[in-house]
Amino acid sequence: MFIPKPLAKLMAVLRGDVAPLLILISVMLGFWFGLTPGWYGIHVALLVVVLILNVHIGIFTVFAGLGKALSFAAAPLLYHTGVWVQESLTWLVQFLSGMPVIGLTDFARYSVCGALLLGPLLGLAAGAGAAYAVQSFRRGWLRLEEDSDAFKRWRQVWWIRLLDRVLVGKSASDVRSVLTRRPRLVRLAGVGLAAVVLAVAGGGVALMDDGVLTDYAERSLTAANGAEVNLSSVDLDLLSGRVTVEGLQVTDPQRPTHNRVKVGSLAAEISVWSLLRGRVVADKIELSSVEFDQPRTAAGGVLSTSPKAAARPFDPLEFDLSEL
Repeated sequence: MFIPKPLAKLMAVLRGDVAPLLILISVMLGFWFGLTPGWYGIHVALLVVVLILNVHIGIFTVFAGLGKALSFAAAPLLYHTGVWVQESLTWLVQFLSGMPVIGLTDFARYSVCGALLLGPLLGLAAGAGAAYAVQSFRRGWLRLEEDSDAFKRWRQVWWIRLLDRVLVGKSASDVRSVLTRRPRLVRLAGVGLAAVVLAVAGGGVALMDDGVLTDYAERSLTAANGAEVNLSSVDLDLLSGRVTVEGLQVTDPQRPTHNRVKVGSLAAEISVWSLLRGRVVADKIELSSVEFDQPRTAAGGVLSTSPKAAARPFDPLEFDLSEL
């Protein structure tokens, strides 16, 4: 073809056999995926849905890119919408937080909660508009094919048909059948592929380097504690459902020169199901060398909790999406 292949594929959708319902779903999922900042469990869940449903990958990709661009341009709107969602739709956030894989999403970020509401709503509106436009084009094309003898003769010219195929791409052989055909919503091959993706994701977590896991645990615990938390090592075995932590030191935010608690080693059995929901449920915890209120070899860092900074009004001109 003489035009870019992605553009040609989208043009071919107008005359192809992609059902309007699948166009709507493709646009909605793609826009929702792109509008949600970062990379969380909800992105994985949306990708699994895309694989299972007979979604048009080209449409999904294009609108995912548009949604991602809009997530930066509309960052203040996402922020304020997220505040409203957390205050007024607490039940929805709690419900999604308890779902496997989706629960791994950081719903504490206002922008993520804002995309949770605006993503499907705006995506549904855009998808409905795209589906209506495609359906209107196909009806007009059908009227030309059935009612215009001149158009029929013109379409039978061999070089016209050749240029049509080369410049635009293939089209459905029977437009009327496209308008009346019931769409096949489930992609059978996608079910197996989605299972493979989930298995690979689980295997990736199981084989995750201990250093990466330790750094992530340190950052998360530091944010929760409000002061520096140090770990020598973290070993997570998903197959046996067991976690082992060595050299845990929790800095006291009020006295950074001392630890709240220091633990030589900690071992526990954890619930893998709860981990998939972003929660840690431990059982049969074993501790050794536990010390309280002991001095540190070096003062630990303390996160800023200045009341003045917390009360600072929101300024869209200084908005940083990465901090939400």
